[in-house]
Amino acid sequence: MKQKERYIEGFTTWMQVLNYNKTSVHTYPVKIGKLFSYMAENGVTHIGAITGARIKAYFENLGTLSSKTGQPFKLGTLRAHLSTAKLFAKYLRETGQGQIEVPVQYCGKTDYKPAILTESEIRTLYESIDDNLLGMRDRAILAIYYGCGVRRNEGTTSGSKTSYPTGI
Repeated sequence: MKQKERYIEGFTTWMQVLNYNKTSVHTYPVKIGKLFSYMAENGVTHIGAITGARIKAYFENLGTLSSKTGQPFKLGTLRAHLSTAKLFAKYLRETGQGQIEVPVQYCGKTDYKPAILTESEIRTLYESIDDNLLGMRDRAILAIYYGCGVRRNEGTTSGSKTSYPTGI
């Protein structure tokens, strides 16, 4: 598809301006690149020719592909591609570059089960922290991450700079 790079570059910049996290800014355009590649392989030469039916066909095709493990893509992965396609459609709409209908919906539950620590495991975790300057730092980090429900990626990409009190 002509101008694929321009759309992807614009989408990336738009996400950066809206302060999407770095991982999303990197991975979402890759997913849109796969969408564009599929469309080009199926004779779509411009953005206006991407119809709801073609989007449905793309997602039907995506659901039959194998991931790196040789297994079909999991529901969570398919939903990630879907939310990316919907965000790209929003980008196009908000920037006046066209309209893409994304008439796809995935139902059902994913097989992801988050690891939840017991009170005893949390207590052991806190007790394993040393009572020194680094231990105080670790205790604060643990309190923020666990106490506030912050994910690792959210904590590492929060944009805040490390600051130390003077004299340390």
